[in-house]
Amino acid sequence: MGQAIYIAMFTILTLILASTNYKAFQPSAWYASSYYEIFAYVMYRTGQLGYIMAPLVFLFASRNNVLLWLTNWSHSTFMVLHRWTARVFALLAILHSILAVILYKKEGVYTMDISQPYWQWGIVATVMTVLLTFTSGLYIRNFVYEFWLITHIVFSVLLVAACWYHAYDLYAFLGGIVDFLYAVIAVWFFDRLMRILRIASVGPRQAKVTEIGEGHVRIDIPGIRWGSEPGKHVYAYFPTLQRLRFWENHPFSVLPTPLLQASHLRGKSESSSDRVEEHHDMEKDEPFKSKVPAVQHRSGAGLTLYVRKSTGMTKYLRANDSLLTFLEGPYPNNSTSAVLRSDRVLLICGGIGITGLLLFANNPLEC
Repeated sequence: MGQAIYIAMFTILTLILASTNYKAFQPSAWYASSYYEIFAYVMYRTGQLGYIMAPLVFLFASRNNVLLWLTNWSHSTFMVLHRWTARVFALLAILHSILAVILYKKEGVYTMDISQPYWQWGIVATVMTVLLTFTSGLYIRNFVYEFWLITHIVFSVLLVAACWYHAYDLYAFLGGIVDFLYAVIAVWFFDRLMRILRIASVGPRQAKVTEIGEGHVRIDIPGIRWGSEPGKHVYAYFPTLQRLRFWENHPFSVLPTPLLQASHLRGKSESSSDRVEEHHDMEKDEPFKSKVPAVQHRSGAGLTLYVRKSTGMTKYLRANDSLLTFLEGPYPNNSTSAVLRSDRVLLICGGIGITGLLLFANNPLEC
């Protein structure tokens, strides 16, 4: 409901800003009538609002979005906002282009202006916007995700370049419009730089891959001492699985390996009925003492991922004792503070979904 309200308010506010407070100044040296003057102002404003909105489109999509650190909103929430902001951006760009064609034809300068660089780059920007918007449906992303991701990045680069030349050719000596493209470039550069720094902070690792059933593997990455807090995920890179697509990465929930080792040892100890009877009276006396100590007090280090093989790089995962792995993260999922303050928590999961919930079960509640 919160997302829907935000999207509705954002869309309505954009429509109000794009359609109100116009005033004609006649006689005019540029426009023969008030109609054409207002028509031109609407065309210009829709284009300018598109430039103003562009930094938000890129900011909401970034993994290292500063708003993630300032709010308790999840990355998935910002991805929803990214898609809707991009749709509003596309609506403004298409409307701007249609109005420009109509106005220039009415004024009789269309044939002359279509040969100008700013017009041609405007066509490129509009085409890229349409392609980005209408090829980002859920069906396409699920069917050919890796191909979609590469084309999405390429189209985005072409869009920024086209918007740059379109605005610079028109407003090079006026300024203002291209400043929003500086913001787009800054957001994108910061996100990519932070990704590289996160990967470098962990460094290359040799992971052990164990097949645990049809279509599922367990990946143990030694030497990592973070990951004991619930609600975190990492992006994993396995560059040697497909050397021609070494950049591919996917998000996975994480578990500290010592937690699984301790649970395994506890399971073995509890299998002995004599041991249970031996400590039965002691457990009665200490009903509130957990049999499993908190993760942060365990010795050892390591991170474990559970992966279901899919159509991307994960389908190439096989048993391996030394798989080159890079990790980018950790990144937060949904806010966990409210959950950990609860008196009682009901955890429901299926399959490898237990990866994201096991740490909640192990984490002592902060009552």
